[in-house]
Amino acid sequence: MTETDAWGYWDKQIIFAAFYVAISAMLAWLTFARLSIARIAKKMNAAGLPPLDWGPNGNRVPEYAREILKTKKGFNTPVQLRSPVLRFATPKDWYLALWLLVSLYGSMALVPLALLLC
Repeated sequence: MTETDAWGYWDKQIIFAAFYVAISAMLAWLTFARLSIARIAKKMNAAGLPPLDWGPNGNRVPEYAREILKTKKGFNTPVQLRSPVLRFATPKDWYLALWLLVSLYGSMALVPLALLLC
């Protein structure tokens, strides 16, 4: 195998990985929004709490995921500083939020790299 063949192999692998990670990010976004956010927002509304603000770039879905992931009990956050989202979040929501953020950050790293290689 020559050097150009080896680079062609890795180019294809990165492009395929970027494609699958981007598809995973889309599926994670839809799943998290439909299963977790809809239920949490409905319960927060029933409790009289406002929903989370839109993020700095207008994305509410990643904001919910970040709140669920960053404010677990293991971080020694005082109870009064924890997000009200955690009152209604379940362990399933934590795993869905983890899937969403890992696939989003993975796609942000791999998709531009794949576009450079094309």
